[in-house]
Amino acid sequence: MTSLPSCSRTILSLFHNLSINSRKFDQIFFKKNLIGKHFLCTVSEGTIIFDRETKRIQRNRAAQLDDYDVCQYVKDEIAYRVADKVFDLTKFNDICIDIGCGSGHIATNLIKENVGVIIQCDMSAGLIRRSRGAADPEVPVLSVIADESMAPFREKSADLVVSSLSAHWINDLEKWFSRCLSILRPDCPLIGAMLANETLYELRIALQLAEMERLGGIGLHISPFVRADDVGSLMSQAGFGMITLDTDELTVGYPNIFALLYDLQGMGESNALRNRSAHIRKDILIAADTIYRSMFSRDDAPCPATFQIVSFIGWRPGPLMPKPAKRGSQKASFKDISKFVEGKVSFPDDHNPKIGKE
Repeated sequence: MTSLPSCSRTILSLFHNLSINSRKFDQIFFKKNLIGKHFLCTVSEGTIIFDRETKRIQRNRAAQLDDYDVCQYVKDEIAYRVADKVFDLTKFNDICIDIGCGSGHIATNLIKENVGVIIQCDMSAGLIRRSRGAADPEVPVLSVIADESMAPFREKSADLVVSSLSAHWINDLEKWFSRCLSILRPDCPLIGAMLANETLYELRIALQLAEMERLGGIGLHISPFVRADDVGSLMSQAGFGMITLDTDELTVGYPNIFALLYDLQGMGESNALRNRSAHIRKDILIAADTIYRSMFSRDDAPCPATFQIVSFIGWRPGPLMPKPAKRGSQKASFKDISKFVEGKVSFPDDHNPKIGKE
């Protein structure tokens, strides 16, 4: 996401008079259905964008922070949503593999009615050690320390694969989706979420303007993110069927840019671009904070930060895979939705299959 200098804590200490731990937890805003709205260039196959070893080190450092749990609000929220989709499945999942599990954000929401065994995989040993297991103590949780971009599991070994806010750091997403497909048994789903291209656009703009003003150029401080509609194309190319996508925008209010940078480090989400800028000058950060406030400040949030989330579900094809309803099989029309909501008509039923009476 964003670059934080190696001496980040030293820099933050220079601004000890600024509050960095007063996030607006009571002010989180959502925007729905944004697929296809924005554009971002793509890269050629085989291009190495992210330094995976740097990302492993960042995650391990984050896991060592005393206030690690305080910084996990975004990951906890999105993991809850992924787990909520698991509850919508009508089938029981004997083996669930969580790829890029972090400290076990998804597992803490799953119970024995959903899954039999959870296998967690992450390249950060520090985060794995922080895992608290499943919400239900009767669900065993096994941990594997391995690079989640390789998805190192046997073919057709899982009934469910989940992933939350990890895949946006993978260099070859098409290959990763193909590996996830191979792990799944027929008629079984992949359910996940990742950051999309509008994430932290406010921070990106503020840093770019500050550097242009003082340096006459810009550095690589914000990672590129995948376009939401590209995720569907990649999953389709990998072989998934019945693909479902949706996007949300989660906006968190921060008192200043330094609080945002600190929390990104605590999430293990500092910049890991292979060709990232080595550092950010102190005067650039101060200028960026001023620009951020002048351009994006709101009454309820001096520095609002946007996290755009693309959620996805895809099924490995099989004879029992869910299929879309036949055209014309609906019992009601979209034009009648307002009547249902207002209670002017009853919902369709077996006795009156088309539409209820007013």
